[in-house]
Amino acid sequence: MTNPNTEKDLIDFIEEKLGLRVNGNTRVFDELQIDGLDADLFMEEFGAKFDVNLSSFDPSIFYFSEYEVGNFFLIIFRLFFHRKKLMKKSFPVSHLVLVIEKGQWIPV
Repeated sequence: MTNPNTEKDLIDFIEEKLGLRVNGNTRVFDELQIDGLDADLFMEEFGAKFDVNLSSFDPSIFYFSEYEVGNFFLIIFRLFFHRKKLMKKSFPVSHLVLVIEKGQWIPV
């Protein structure tokens, strides 16, 4: 069973860090509209704040790196020739609650 205080603390953390209103169904990265260094920093601060081991978290599955975000030609090339490469996995804020409760990254 999910601890309601954990979810509230997480939502407060996200809203404070990003200045956006979220709930348990908000899609992390997609709806928060963060990629690259912003997403890296968010996950680093999330892990530190909630004492979560993120060593098995693979950011390339969920968001674009700073290089990918800044490389316009790569984005255009992938858009036309490798459409699947533009697709990233996503997960809701409620998944991060489970990660906090487990104390480590849980694959989606």
